[in-house]
Amino acid sequence: MIDQQSLKVLYLSAEAVPFAKTGGLADVAGSLPKAIRCLGHDIRLAMPRYGRVEIEKFGLVRRLDALPVPMDERTEIAGLLEGRIGAGSTETPVYFVDSPRYFDRQGIYMYPDDAERFIFFSMGIPKIGSMRQRGHHAIELIGRAQFDDPDLFDLFSLQFYLDLWPTKIFDKF
Repeated sequence: MIDQQSLKVLYLSAEAVPFAKTGGLADVAGSLPKAIRCLGHDIRLAMPRYGRVEIEKFGLVRRLDALPVPMDERTEIAGLLEGRIGAGSTETPVYFVDSPRYFDRQGIYMYPDDAERFIFFSMGIPKIGSMRQRGHHAIELIGRAQFDDPDLFDLFSLQFYLDLWPTKIFDKF
């Protein structure tokens, strides 16, 4: 049960079981958020939606179609889907940043544009957690107004540390 003393945590990972896995990172990212939720914290997982993450297979629900993501001198458009891992007290929301240009591939890593792909994902994350779109937070648009401005971002991969550090996501710290 989530109480008023709990933290709001947005856990970022490039992969998570059961959606996409290349190694141990996915195992931890698929289990740690459920364990943290059992401790009473409001944690949500965010990751890219790769081609192997099938909408029907995982029961994903499209929440947003046109989320603008700033990329240097241009704006790319991302979609936002929602799924779940766990059940009962461990049920944890999972948000997928969706972009055919960057993620509609069967693999996760080892593409020539990996840096740009993960910068895109990282730049899309503030839109999910703390920035405004059409006067509403993206999370509010999918019915979770109490999850605006997470207390903690858990960046579970080196590419996210490097990508997010210079962005406005850390302004409030």
